[in-house]
Amino acid sequence: MNIGVIGMGGLGTLHFKNLMKMPAVRVTGICDVRPERLTGDWAGTVTNLEQQRSENFDISAIAKFTDYRDLLKTDVQAVLIATPTFLHAEMAIAAMEAGKHVFCEKPMALNSADAARMAAVAKRCGRILQIGHVLRFWPEYIEAKAMIDDRRFGALRSVDCHRGGGFPGWAWENWFNRAELSGLAAVDLHIHDVDVIHWWLGMPTSVSSQGVWDGEGANEILTLYRGTAASLVQTHAYWVTGPCGFEMGFTLGFERATVVYGLGEKPGLTIFEKDAEASRFQSVAVGAGDGYFVEVEYFVDCVIHNKPNDRLPPDEVVGAMKIVEAELRSSKSGQWDNVAV
Repeated sequence: MNIGVIGMGGLGTLHFKNLMKMPAVRVTGICDVRPERLTGDWAGTVTNLEQQRSENFDISAIAKFTDYRDLLKTDVQAVLIATPTFLHAEMAIAAMEAGKHVFCEKPMALNSADAARMAAVAKRCGRILQIGHVLRFWPEYIEAKAMIDDRRFGALRSVDCHRGGGFPGWAWENWFNRAELSGLAAVDLHIHDVDVIHWWLGMPTSVSSQGVWDGEGANEILTLYRGTAASLVQTHAYWVTGPCGFEMGFTLGFERATVVYGLGEKPGLTIFEKDAEASRFQSVAVGAGDGYFVEVEYFVDCVIHNKPNDRLPPDEVVGAMKIVEAELRSSKSGQWDNVAV
């Protein structure tokens, strides 16, 4: 399978490196508006989780483009889009209409209307569209979903998800800091946990949010959800001033246990069972690679074997965008806001 990568920033280069490890894939084209990002030297490139190691890639045999439309004219079967959010809908729709399957980084788009257009084009063109909600491929979040569904610790009573860190000031032209380009933390970062709530518990009926607004967007948001399978469900996401390290995690309160996960050197879940003498640590294996590897591997498998994208249907991702929009409305009004269906 020939694939092209559009956007060679932090996540684009991370995905590129993972694609290069997959025997069924050939990266035949890469694209970035910055020519210096097309050299194969991506040392110092930053994501939330890490600064990439100093390593050079020989990409002399790979075609380079500064205009994504030129890449779409080549014989790639699929493209991976890792550009700023405001470009996602335009690029994904153009790619699908050009006959390409699309893996697009999250957020799906800046708003649910554009996200719905992307999902509609995928159906009309018969193309696979997968959005990079990596937590659906993250081992601890998968195991938590299993615990909720099989009720091994009884009914789920409460959910608390969080993620945040220092403001991501490393990006191209500081696009994260412009609400019209990124949606700020309430869209770009918070969408991860919103998708998790939707995946674990279904669509909430209404939300109540408090936010810290910077101009036209919120860089911190805390939300309560009604109409889900648990009595108390909340999320908290933030970008803060200063070099604060990134963190994410969750706490699940079941009838007979509390389950805690936090990002750290030792991946796994800490389980505090009712009447147990001590907590129990459960290591969760991810398989051949981390969640970023597995999500793209799943996309490649869907394309090669003509399988539907059942783990992340585009319509579900549109639902997550609708939840975030309700949260932003609630944060402005100070009232509970109904989630659009």
